[in-house]
Amino acid sequence: MTADDRRPTLLVLAAMAAFATMPLFTRAAEGPVLGVAAWRAVAVAGVFAAVAARREGVATLRRPGATARRAAPALGLALAVASATFVGGYAFTTVANTIFLHSLAPLAVFPLAARLFGERPGPGARAGAALALLGVLLLSGVSAVQLHHFTDPRFLLGDALALLSAAGYAAVLLLSRASRRSGAPLFSTLAWAWGVAALVLLGVAAAAGQLAVPWADAGPVLGLALLSTALPFTLLHQGLQRLSAPTVAVLSLAEVVFATLVGAVAYGEVPSPVGQLGGALATLGVGWAVAGDRAAPAADAPPPSAPTPADLGRIGLSVGLLNAGAGLAVAGQPGAPLLAAAGLLGLARRGPAALGGAA
Repeated sequence: MTADDRRPTLLVLAAMAAFATMPLFTRAAEGPVLGVAAWRAVAVAGVFAAVAARREGVATLRRPGATARRAAPALGLALAVASATFVGGYAFTTVANTIFLHSLAPLAVFPLAARLFGERPGPGARAGAALALLGVLLLSGVSAVQLHHFTDPRFLLGDALALLSAAGYAAVLLLSRASRRSGAPLFSTLAWAWGVAALVLLGVAAAAGQLAVPWADAGPVLGLALLSTALPFTLLHQGLQRLSAPTVAVLSLAEVVFATLVGAVAYGEVPSPVGQLGGALATLGVGWAVAGDRAAPAADAPPPSAPTPADLGRIGLSVGLLNAGAGLAVAGQPGAPLLAAAGLLGLARRGPAALGGAA
């Protein structure tokens, strides 16, 4: 695999790492979350407008073309929905549920991308997404399975908002992919889209009485705008130039892993053994999706050879280590994630194609 082949994937993963810095600035802010989100959108729109004027020209920024003018309002609305409902999920339900339900975006992206662009996820992307979602479930410690959760209207409202945020993020990915496929100017499109998002979020924050934020929040808001929003969206759109929407949707699940690492390093929020196992599963799932689809044989390629007894033995050992580590992790035993990780690494070395041949 050449550097050019890896570059779009690395750009999207870098975008997810930048998105994961958001807790650093949101926790530093003292103002209401909706107000911070609204002023962040204003700052992001200003940043993209300045970059567009410099790199694409003032004339392009003013009149970015018919395609960009059609895409920007819908993209801006999707950005506003994803931002506001994600915050609403945090406000009404558990953090775990919000993270997990927001991570269901690939389930919407897969069928819509196939219908809109003819981009169908391969077996690796589907298997990787399932594995990564299982990892996110364990990592977040989702509480929706608890019966009392279904009797509390507040929790249910929060869950609905978190699901809506997943739909909003799916729309962001699909509209961004459509924008890149059409060749619309990158920064001018983002400037107009974030301008629409800023207007919507300013209205929502004003209606909720949360528009005013203290001047002390200027630093966190700028940090959110520059490092956690403008930078990752630029990288994400550049990756979407060559990667399909389903692939980027699966890669987006890496944000949960990066955010967990940020929490562990910055705040000492180390996950439980089960959570560590979930993080390993999520990481493997993302890698599985990318490696599996890239390793898919061409239509005229010869069928893969049957695995040897030694291959089957190594696969069986890896599966045994994974199951043993998972069982010990559930029991809360120290060192269990290392055992499970050894099994995961063994399976990753074989790859999805080998396991498919063993089935």
